[in-house]
Amino acid sequence: MIILRRRDRLPTVAVLQSYLNQQESTTEYLEVDGIFGRKTEGAVQLYRRENGRGTGGAVDYDLWRTVVGDTWQIIDSVDRTDFDSEKHAVLDHEDLAPYGQTVLEQFGMSRGGPLVLRSLRLNARTGEVVLMRFHGHGSPGSMVVSSGRSGGTTFDHSFGQRFYDALRELRPIFAAFGSVEMHGCRVGRGNAGRTLLSGMANAIGVPVSAAVNSQWGGGQTTFRFEGATKTACPGGQSLKAWAGSMATTSEERPAAPF
Repeated sequence: MIILRRRDRLPTVAVLQSYLNQQESTTEYLEVDGIFGRKTEGAVQLYRRENGRGTGGAVDYDLWRTVVGDTWQIIDSVDRTDFDSEKHAVLDHEDLAPYGQTVLEQFGMSRGGPLVLRSLRLNARTGEVVLMRFHGHGSPGSMVVSSGRSGGTTFDHSFGQRFYDALRELRPIFAAFGSVEMHGCRVGRGNAGRTLLSGMANAIGVPVSAAVNSQWGGGQTTFRFEGATKTACPGGQSLKAWAGSMATTSEERPAAPF
């Protein structure tokens, strides 16, 4: 199951690059910029070969969990009322248990935003969430986090400042190098997508990424984006600037994966 591969541009790539820079197998220092290019791919290949982790330059689920380690938490929030939720059956798979994966199932709520946020907050370890992913349907500037009879519960660009203020409750749960991914269709597209991503990033204090095009999800693509993505970082930073700042301060956080 592939998590990251060449041409990905995501905050999680920066986490990977910083981890690889600490490994003896890495012969050339990688620029920590969140861009999975040729040099990052080569470093993954060397790491695999030197550590008996197979071949290839892509990051599968086992390698990603090695990068994250035991200290840090990954949370997947799944809209189980969604009629396509069976596509994410892999999230129930017993093979996830050894990785300490936290899977939160959201059911049938309309205007249930406060309940979704409460679920996330109560099941997170303060300061230890390195990645939070949302699985469900989406549209430009809108991510459905729980389906319901009256339109369900969404994170939507049109909700305004009150919505973003509510999201600030999640700030304490994230590691400084954490990020959010929304895996609904076209959530990051257009002005609506930019508004939602930047608003969430500024509210939560970590980068937020979403797909630009349709996402089929399920099986081998449950945990990764299909096609182009868009990322907003706090304060309007570029992904490269944010990644560089995380790498620069990582020496102050020796327990971090980089």
